Amino acid sequence: MSKGRMNDLLDALEADGWVLSNPAEIFVIENEVVHWNLEHPPTRSKIWIDFHIFGELGEKSDSLVDIHYCLVRNHGPKLYFEKRESPKWRHSLMEFVSGLRAIFSCTHESKDETTE
Repeated sequence: MSKGRMNDLLDALEADGWVLSNPAEIFVIENEVVHWNLEHPPTRSKIWIDFHIFGELGEKSDSLVDIHYCLVRNHGPKLYFEKRESPKWRHSLMEFVSGLRAIFSCTHESKDETTE
């Protein structure tokens, strides 16, 4: 179930210091996409994660079950929604979160260097 994977992702992001800014919209679908707005207070970073929904044979869908992947808008990391109980899902989830950490810790460090 996609809600379970979305909750897995949110738990992993929160454990890494990210805060969901739009919790009332956590499962709201708009034009076949769910949007999460997240902030990372330690680095003052803000990101949007978009969950993309594709119906069978390219048809429109408004079901969370049809989420295939999510990605960070304008930064590229992508997480495919594998079977929730598979080792591949856990591994991909942790890589996605650590990839965000790498991107935004570097961004924060370079901002600090230019302001000093």
